[in-house]
Amino acid sequence: MSPTNELYAPLIKAFDHFNRALFNNELPPVIFTVQRKKNVMGFFAAKRGGMRKVSSAVS
Repeated sequence: MSPTNELYAPLIKAFDHFNRALFNNELPPVIFTVQRKKNVMGFFAAKRGGMRKVSSAVS
């Protein structure tokens, strides 16, 4: 398995689990990003995603 897959596979698995268990699979698709900055806990950006009409980003 590539290092990229080793890093992202558990994140995708966790998202799928909680989306199914807590949200009845109703959450929109997500994009995970990994940052190398200190003290960055994440961010949320609603209605982003290039050409899409409506999407949300959570990091």
